[in-house]
Amino acid sequence: MNSIVTGCDHVIRSDKVNCPQRGPTLPALRLGSSGDAEMPTVLIVDDCPAVRNTLRALLETELSSVVCIEAVNGLDAIAKAELSCPDLIILDLCMPEMNGFEAALILQKTMPQVPLFMFTSHQSGDVESEAGSAGIRAVFSKQTDINALVAQASELLDSSHALV
Repeated sequence: MNSIVTGCDHVIRSDKVNCPQRGPTLPALRLGSSGDAEMPTVLIVDDCPAVRNTLRALLETELSSVVCIEAVNGLDAIAKAELSCPDLIILDLCMPEMNGFEAALILQKTMPQVPLFMFTSHQSGDVESEAGSAGIRAVFSKQTDINALVAQASELLDSSHALV
């Protein structure tokens, strides 16, 4: 599978972030199946269940040991990130209640050590520029870049857990 094309993206603009800033959190303990190794955790944030399910299935199939958590919008992502302390967060851009840029700004303040990727149907120079300003490390197109996203996630998670 090389792309995800859905009718689930909604263009919703907001002038304000409608979620209070949260303080830093303590890392959650995540044990592997053997009980002794921490497994990398990926938080997938998209309002479309088909995108979340497809991305989750692909990550869980392609990466050796990964735990995927799902959130339906930016507000949900902030709450779940606070509870799970993920190793990587993959954000959609256009979601109801709080978009990916708004969520990224808050997540960068509350957990700056967690890398953020954006997986969106709205890729352009302007989106990539604003994503970089929000602390997003990489932007991937839903139409063409799913394999690149998985490859970069694998590289990032392998290197971040090499010392565990």
